[in-house]
Amino acid sequence: FLEKCSCKSKNVIGTFKLKGDKPFETTCLGTFANVKGVKFDRWQIACSNLYERADFVPQIWPFEDESGNSIINIKQPPSDRTCKKNLAKTFKRNRVIRCEHDESKLTGCQCTEFKDSISVSMNTEKQEKLGLTATCANTKSTDSEIETWNLHCDLNGNGVIDKDESTKTVSVNTKANEFYCKVKKTISEGLKCTKLAGATCLCDDFWDHFKYEVDFKKEHKKGIKIVTECISGSLIHDTWRISAVKDGKECGYSMEKKFKHDNEKQRCLSKLKSDIKTFVKEYDIARKC
Repeated sequence: FLEKCSCKSKNVIGTFKLKGDKPFETTCLGTFANVKGVKFDRWQIACSNLYERADFVPQIWPFEDESGNSIINIKQPPSDRTCKKNLAKTFKRNRVIRCEHDESKLTGCQCTEFKDSISVSMNTEKQEKLGLTATCANTKSTDSEIETWNLHCDLNGNGVIDKDESTKTVSVNTKANEFYCKVKKTISEGLKCTKLAGATCLCDDFWDHFKYEVDFKKEHKKGIKIVTECISGSLIHDTWRISAVKDGKECGYSMEKKFKHDNEKQRCLSKLKSDIKTFVKEYDIARKC
């Protein structure tokens, strides 16, 4: 027969801050006294989705084993203190629980869903900002509360780190506090990423007018990205370089196309789309890339 815990389950649950949609459960495993006669409650705290997969790892777990299923001992409070206050004092810092499975702890980075905010926060350019690309470096830090991310100023948008493009490595905090998944700026420098002064074409915003996953469905499904780069433009003509990238690497096929648009935007969009379709078909990109 297990002796009833001095704390109530609702007080134990209320001590922790639940993030995400997956709940956790608490179970009293009885009480015990140490050699000095000090009494403790023994509690099991476990994610409700613990057994959904064999390799389950919670995204945020306040206990050292990071298992999503921990047994903790809680000292019973003195008579002049409530259980709630005692719990709050015991777990003063690490209180956050997020029970969603974290694939990144097995294969990559914990802060993948925050990659956009990481890239935005680290672009130190004041004026003509160009979006940085932030990617998980997939390297384990000696500090368990830090992970490494790579920043890339992708000037031509082809997804490849070219010779004239800047990169930087930054450290991101993974400790469960108000700085969770934010760059540690005390040890990481930002990167200035701005548009190059140079060629502009009438159809520079081409991809804003089309849905890639619809207009180039076959290529999209195979993870292929069609890259368009303005070489030169005027009030009469545009010249474009068209290429393809898969998994961050160029496929080895490219085409330059010059066409007349007479400063008519719709004509420019239609002609560039037609040239991209020609490129995709001529080089059989969906199969060969």
